[in-house]
Amino acid sequence: MLLLFFLIIGVQQIFVSDATPQACGKFNETQFYNQQKFLAPGEYPWLGRVGYQFNNQIELRCLAVLISERHAILPAHCARDEALTMVFKNSKGLDWTYTIEEMAVHPDFSPSNRNQQNDIAVATLTKDVQLSEYTQPICLPPSETSGDNYVGQRLEVAGFPLPKRNKEKTESSEPDRFLKVQAQIASEEHCKAKYGAHQFSPTSKQICGYVSGDENVMSGAPLMALTMVDDKPQNIYLVGIVSFGLSIKSTEYPDVFTRILPYKEWIQRNTS
Repeated sequence: MLLLFFLIIGVQQIFVSDATPQACGKFNETQFYNQQKFLAPGEYPWLGRVGYQFNNQIELRCLAVLISERHAILPAHCARDEALTMVFKNSKGLDWTYTIEEMAVHPDFSPSNRNQQNDIAVATLTKDVQLSEYTQPICLPPSETSGDNYVGQRLEVAGFPLPKRNKEKTESSEPDRFLKVQAQIASEEHCKAKYGAHQFSPTSKQICGYVSGDENVMSGAPLMALTMVDDKPQNIYLVGIVSFGLSIKSTEYPDVFTRILPYKEWIQRNTS
């Protein structure tokens, strides 16, 4: 019953006529509809991690989403001076490190803004990533989705869990495994009501969603939806990236995602 429910409303389906099959947003039906907690090898192959240098060591913290052979999207608050590298998989499915050449932070982002508006950045790598079944870019959102607010939809989220404060070892906190969850999208009005006491007021460039499970995922985790061509699932596209949420998992407050479509032209200018 759960699987049937997910098949019906689990993914926002957008019908487009000009998508190029598998040019981006690799869709694997078997992987996409499975109910496993952890990602299979090659599932969502655009996921990467950002490496920061602290005390002569590289620590992997925020997540990045590959959108071309040379570029990745991440939250602006993750685009710190200490961010030096990104890790994606190579053709053998092993971690491969790439150096960040340039980081373009959205000009209207301000770390002191309580609303975390414009929390988006584009990283340019020093060389192209090695594309394979384990590493491929995701699609940017189609223009046809401009009128969609996704309210009531369950969209897929994939990412690393945040380290637990009590540091207890659990199955879901294994350090080298991506997990996938769903986000139940809430309305802008609902989000404002929930966060009103915290002086946060979301805008149309943000999306709120209740992430399932008992894990908080790292900043930058992608919120994803599916395009359809000739009534068939075709490509996966990037709806948003995790911007922030409560540091302690709570079912009372939704996570907040930066919506990608309003920044599509800015992204394209910084990747051309």
